[in-house]
Amino acid sequence: MVKKFSISLFIVLSLLSSLEANNSDKITLNITKGDEIIGLKLYNTKIKKSCNFTNGWIFANKHSQDEWEEIAQNGEFRNEIINICSTIDNSIKESWLPNLYQFVYQNANDSGVVPVDFYI
Repeated sequence: MVKKFSISLFIVLSLLSSLEANNSDKITLNITKGDEIIGLKLYNTKIKKSCNFTNGWIFANKHSQDEWEEIAQNGEFRNEIINICSTIDNSIKESWLPNLYQFVYQNANDSGVVPVDFYI
């Protein structure tokens, strides 16, 4: 009986560890870190061309602040950038994510922020 239990436990632990390995593309980030201005610069220099949006405000407006926060806390922020910008490659660096997060959060569709170039 102990041997069957040990074998079953080994199988369950093996399955759980393989599930963890499959979720390696999820990146958790500290949403209290980062700089909105740096995030905008990163968007403009590294991501904008792949998104085909005229400005970062359109990109940030894809979600509300609560939605961006939930995406980040679930470790899906990097994947969401890739989903929105379908032609971007996987070269988004983990170190960029806190800054990009601050940018999209501060300019989300419910933030009340209107971009300067909206009036031009």
